[in-house]
Amino acid sequence: MLLINLGRPLATGKAVVVTIEYTLDLPPIRPMPMDKRGTGVEHAPDESGRLVSGGFDIPGRMAGRAQPAHVVGETTTPEAVDITLDLGIKNAPDDLQIIASAPAESIGERLRFTLTGARSLALSLGTGFQVAEARTTSGILVHSAFFQEHAAAGQAAMQTATTALEVYEARFRPYRHPQISIVEAEFSDGMEYSGLYFWAASITQVTTARRSII
Repeated sequence: MLLINLGRPLATGKAVVVTIEYTLDLPPIRPMPMDKRGTGVEHAPDESGRLVSGGFDIPGRMAGRAQPAHVVGETTTPEAVDITLDLGIKNAPDDLQIIASAPAESIGERLRFTLTGARSLALSLGTGFQVAEARTTSGILVHSAFFQEHAAAGQAAMQTATTALEVYEARFRPYRHPQISIVEAEFSDGMEYSGLYFWAASITQVTTARRSII
């Protein structure tokens, strides 16, 4: 956790710019059984060249203290903010695929992702994904990125998410983001972000096996 002391309270309507430069040294993916979770979702490519990556959160404050992060579970409470990410990639393979919480906009040689009123923005960078797309009746784009050997499960995930969004909008309120992405990933659980969630390959395999039995 990094705490930044502003010296004096920030007045209403004023802003301060904090620039953080850092390097992610990504560990390799080490698949674990379902009963041993907590592997995390920031990993270097495995043998198939798949990668999931993240950044940092701005947590809320409770009773004057920032809530600490924890190694397992959704224990942080980042504020809903407007997020803009300008992404530049060097030496990338020609078939690199980027799945994100928000649509990509080309800005010169970089890609810009913008998400408003969000608690996080997530990316998945890799190769070899199959991608299926659908739209809800209100026009929300649903991405499903999955491994080729799990094509049936990936298509089912897209259809289920599309239906779930339509039920949510009918019963509660319009979905606030322009798209939602579902990404199959090689760690031992799922993980959710604003506009994107990861679905573990191990869960997909278990689900497929159960369907074949039924």
